[in-house]
Amino acid sequence: EATSALSLPPGDYTLRTLSDDAVRVWVNDSLVIDHWTPHETAPAYASLRGGSHRLRVQYVQVSGWVELRLDVLRGRVRRSEGSAGPH
Repeated sequence: EATSALSLPPGDYTLRTLSDDAVRVWVNDSLVIDHWTPHETAPAYASLRGGSHRLRVQYVQVSGWVELRLDVLRGRVRRSEGSAGPH
């Protein structure tokens, strides 16, 4: 589990996780990404507005490949399932 604070200029943003096995993300104590069932590498998304925010991320590694990434992207990002097959 990790926590942090984030301050963004006004506008629309997208939180994106890329995880392999399970991840949850809270913004200001609200659960915004709940991808808690073990899975192979997969993205998950949540909208975010500019301003000051508290972040909390939980991650669980079950076995095999380890991957956790949290990106803050400017604008509203279209969802993509990514490429087929292992990464």
